[in-house]
Amino acid sequence: MHNGSLRSNLLIKKYNPFEKYKNLMQIARALLVLHNNNIVHGDFHSGNILLDGMMDYHYISDFGLSKPANKTINSNKIYGVIPYMAPEILRGKPYTKAADIYLLELLCGNLHLVFLPFTIDLMIITLL
Repeated sequence: MHNGSLRSNLLIKKYNPFEKYKNLMQIARALLVLHNNNIVHGDFHSGNILLDGMMDYHYISDFGLSKPANKTINSNKIYGVIPYMAPEILRGKPYTKAADIYLLELLCGNLHLVFLPFTIDLMIITLL
């Protein structure tokens, strides 16, 4: 496994099924640690998952939008990477642990199908 982000590794490495499930398990465990400490990430995507090839660990990075899970921010502004946003965030709802879990599901798609969210739709629109 290479160092760098999960996103950069997906573009250069082909993972076997065992590696995919191992990666997902480690990422889910890291997210569970955050949620058990009552923290939501706020910008959870494959670019913020860092890999350590020497130790075979996964780290969640970029906590600039993180906050306590019980703290709601009343703002009409949306922050983050749009393809990696839960639908409720785009509708102006507060960011919750459920939004982090939705993004974990997108990461499953990233690893399983090796795609970035909504890239197929964007390619079709570009061709039209």
